[in-house]
Amino acid sequence: MKTCTGCGEAKPTTEYHRDATGRDGLRARCKSCTSARFAEKRDYHREHARAWRKANPDRAREQRQRRNEEAPHLRWEKHYRESARNHGLTPVIETFTKQELVEHLGGEFCAVCGSTENLTLDHKHPIAAGGAHRLENCQFLCSADNTRKLTRSDRGWITGVRSGVLVDPDVRKGLTTA
Repeated sequence: MKTCTGCGEAKPTTEYHRDATGRDGLRARCKSCTSARFAEKRDYHREHARAWRKANPDRAREQRQRRNEEAPHLRWEKHYRESARNHGLTPVIETFTKQELVEHLGGEFCAVCGSTENLTLDHKHPIAAGGAHRLENCQFLCSADNTRKLTRSDRGWITGVRSGVLVDPDVRKGLTTA
Protein backbone atom coordinates (compact mmCIF):
# COMPACT_ATOMS: atom_id res chain seq x y z
CA MET A 1 0.00 0.00 0.00
CA LYS A 2 1.12 3.51 -0.79
CA THR A 3 -0.44 6.91 -0.10
CA CYS A 4 -1.02 9.16 -3.11
CA THR A 5 0.29 12.73 -2.77
CA GLY A 6 -2.55 13.96 -5.00
CA CYS A 7 -5.70 12.54 -3.41
CA GLY A 8 -4.23 11.36 -0.09
CA GLU A 9 -5.75 7.88 -0.40
CA ALA A 10 -3.83 4.71 0.41
CA LYS A 11 -3.87 2.46 -2.68
CA PRO A 12 -2.15 -0.76 -3.80
CA THR A 13 1.14 -0.29 -5.66
CA THR A 14 -0.51 -1.54 -8.87
CA GLU A 15 -2.41 1.79 -8.92
CA TYR A 16 0.85 3.73 -9.51
CA HIS A 17 2.96 4.15 -12.65
CA ARG A 18 6.57 3.07 -12.46
CA ASP A 19 9.23 5.74 -12.04
CA ALA A 20 12.89 4.74 -11.79
CA THR A 21 13.79 8.02 -10.10
CA GLY A 22 11.41 7.45 -7.17
CA ARG A 23 12.65 5.87 -3.93
CA ASP A 24 10.29 2.95 -4.27
CA GLY A 25 10.38 2.90 -8.08
CA LEU A 26 6.84 4.34 -8.36
CA ARG A 27 5.38 7.77 -9.00
CA ALA A 28 4.14 9.82 -6.05
CA ARG A 29 0.64 10.27 -7.56
CA CYS A 30 -1.72 7.39 -8.36
CA LYS A 31 -2.74 6.66 -11.97
CA SER A 32 -6.09 8.44 -11.71
CA CYS A 33 -4.53 11.61 -10.23
CA THR A 34 -1.81 11.55 -12.88
CA SER A 35 -4.43 11.24 -15.65
CA ALA A 36 -6.47 14.11 -14.22
CA ARG A 37 -3.41 16.33 -13.98
CA PHE A 38 -2.38 15.61 -17.57
CA ALA A 39 -5.95 16.34 -18.72
CA GLU A 40 -5.79 19.77 -17.05
CA LYS A 41 -2.45 20.53 -18.68
CA ARG A 42 -3.65 19.22 -22.05
CA ASP A 43 -6.55 21.68 -22.06
CA TYR A 44 -4.23 24.55 -21.10
CA HIS A 45 -1.72 23.68 -23.84
CA ARG A 46 -4.45 23.29 -26.46
CA GLU A 47 -5.87 26.71 -25.61
CA HIS A 48 -2.39 28.27 -25.59
CA ALA A 49 -1.59 26.75 -29.02
CA ARG A 50 -4.97 27.86 -30.41
CA ALA A 51 -4.32 31.44 -29.24
CA TRP A 52 -0.83 31.42 -30.79
CA ARG A 53 -2.19 30.17 -34.14
CA LYS A 54 -4.84 32.89 -34.08
CA ALA A 55 -2.23 35.57 -33.32
CA ASN A 56 0.26 34.21 -35.92
CA PRO A 57 -1.82 32.82 -38.81
CA ASP A 58 0.93 33.16 -41.44
CA ARG A 59 3.58 31.40 -39.36
CA ALA A 60 1.08 28.70 -38.34
CA ARG A 61 0.16 28.10 -42.01
CA GLU A 62 3.86 27.90 -42.99
CA GLN A 63 4.56 25.40 -40.22
CA ARG A 64 1.56 23.28 -41.21
CA GLN A 65 2.57 23.29 -44.90
CA ARG A 66 6.18 22.43 -44.09
CA ARG A 67 5.06 19.59 -41.81
CA ASN A 68 2.70 18.23 -44.50
CA GLU A 69 5.47 18.37 -47.13
CA GLU A 70 8.07 16.74 -44.90
CA ALA A 71 5.82 14.03 -43.51
CA PRO A 72 2.60 13.51 -45.53
CA HIS A 73 2.12 10.13 -43.85
CA LEU A 74 1.23 11.89 -40.58
CA ARG A 75 -1.58 13.75 -42.36
CA TRP A 76 -2.73 10.45 -43.93
CA GLU A 77 -2.86 8.78 -40.51
CA LYS A 78 -4.79 11.69 -38.99
CA HIS A 79 -7.33 11.61 -41.83
CA TYR A 80 -7.68 7.82 -41.51
CA ARG A 81 -8.19 8.07 -37.72
CA GLU A 82 -10.91 10.71 -38.15
CA SER A 83 -12.67 8.77 -40.95
CA ALA A 84 -12.62 5.50 -39.02
CA ARG A 85 -14.08 7.16 -35.93
CA ASN A 86 -16.75 8.93 -38.03
CA HIS A 87 -17.83 5.49 -39.27
CA GLY A 88 -17.87 4.13 -35.70
CA LEU A 89 -14.80 1.95 -36.26
CA THR A 90 -11.64 1.44 -34.25
CA PRO A 91 -8.66 2.75 -36.27
CA VAL A 92 -6.09 0.12 -37.32
CA ILE A 93 -2.86 1.88 -38.26
CA GLU A 94 0.50 0.54 -39.36
CA THR A 95 2.79 3.51 -39.95
CA PHE A 96 4.58 3.83 -43.29
CA THR A 97 6.20 6.73 -45.12
CA LYS A 98 5.39 8.08 -48.56
CA GLN A 99 8.73 6.71 -49.82
CA GLU A 100 7.86 3.21 -48.57
CA LEU A 101 4.51 3.40 -50.37
CA VAL A 102 6.15 4.57 -53.61
CA GLU A 103 8.65 1.68 -53.42
CA HIS A 104 5.86 -0.81 -52.64
CA LEU A 105 3.77 0.36 -55.61
CA GLY A 106 6.70 0.68 -58.00
CA GLY A 107 6.18 4.39 -58.59
CA GLU A 108 4.01 7.39 -57.88
CA PHE A 109 1.06 7.21 -60.32
CA CYS A 110 -2.70 6.71 -60.35
CA ALA A 111 -3.59 3.01 -60.10
CA VAL A 112 -6.44 3.50 -62.62
CA CYS A 113 -5.37 5.93 -65.33
CA GLY A 114 -1.60 6.18 -64.75
CA SER A 115 -1.69 9.95 -64.18
CA THR A 116 0.98 11.56 -62.02
CA GLU A 117 -1.01 14.76 -61.36
CA ASN A 118 -3.21 15.53 -58.31
CA LEU A 119 -2.55 12.21 -56.58
CA THR A 120 -4.35 11.28 -53.38
CA LEU A 121 -3.92 8.36 -51.00
CA ASP A 122 -6.65 5.75 -51.42
CA HIS A 123 -7.49 2.70 -49.33
CA LYS A 124 -8.20 -0.34 -51.53
CA HIS A 125 -10.50 -1.78 -48.90
CA PRO A 126 -12.41 1.40 -48.00
CA ILE A 127 -12.25 2.90 -44.52
CA ALA A 128 -16.07 2.85 -44.36
CA ALA A 129 -15.96 -0.91 -44.87
CA GLY A 130 -13.40 -1.42 -42.10
CA GLY A 131 -10.23 -1.16 -44.21
CA ALA A 132 -7.01 -0.74 -42.26
CA HIS A 133 -4.33 1.91 -42.83
CA ARG A 134 -1.61 -0.49 -43.98
CA LEU A 135 0.92 -0.36 -46.78
CA GLU A 136 -0.78 -3.29 -48.56
CA ASN A 137 -4.18 -1.57 -48.44
CA CYS A 138 -3.07 1.78 -49.89
CA GLN A 139 -2.56 3.07 -53.40
CA PHE A 140 -2.41 6.38 -55.22
CA LEU A 141 -5.44 7.57 -57.21
CA CYS A 142 -5.80 10.87 -59.03
CA SER A 143 -8.45 13.17 -57.55
CA ALA A 144 -10.93 12.42 -60.34
CA ASP A 145 -10.68 8.62 -60.00
CA ASN A 146 -10.77 8.77 -56.20
CA THR A 147 -13.92 10.91 -56.33
CA ARG A 148 -15.56 8.41 -58.73
CA LYS A 149 -14.62 5.48 -56.52
CA LEU A 150 -16.21 6.83 -53.31
CA THR A 151 -16.73 3.87 -50.94
CA ARG A 152 -17.29 1.12 -53.49
CA SER A 153 -15.16 -2.01 -53.41
CA ASP A 154 -11.83 -1.31 -55.09
CA ARG A 155 -11.39 -4.59 -56.91
CA GLY A 156 -14.80 -4.51 -58.60
CA TRP A 157 -14.60 -0.80 -59.34
CA ILE A 158 -11.20 -0.86 -61.01
CA THR A 159 -12.16 -3.98 -62.99
CA GLY A 160 -15.30 -2.16 -64.19
CA VAL A 161 -13.39 0.98 -65.15
CA ARG A 162 -10.77 -1.03 -67.02
CA SER A 163 -13.25 -3.32 -68.76
CA GLY A 164 -12.86 -1.45 -72.04
CA VAL A 165 -9.81 0.70 -71.44
CA LEU A 166 -6.59 -1.08 -70.53
CA VAL A 167 -3.65 1.05 -69.55
CA ASP A 168 -0.25 -0.09 -70.78
CA PRO A 169 1.79 -1.08 -67.67
CA ASP A 170 4.79 0.93 -68.90
CA VAL A 171 2.61 4.06 -69.19
CA ARG A 172 1.29 3.46 -65.66
CA LYS A 173 4.85 3.38 -64.35
CA GLY A 174 5.66 6.66 -66.09
CA LEU A 175 7.82 4.94 -68.70
CA THR A 176 6.58 6.07 -72.06
CA THR A 177 7.79 4.24 -75.14
CA ALA A 178 8.08 6.31 -78.29
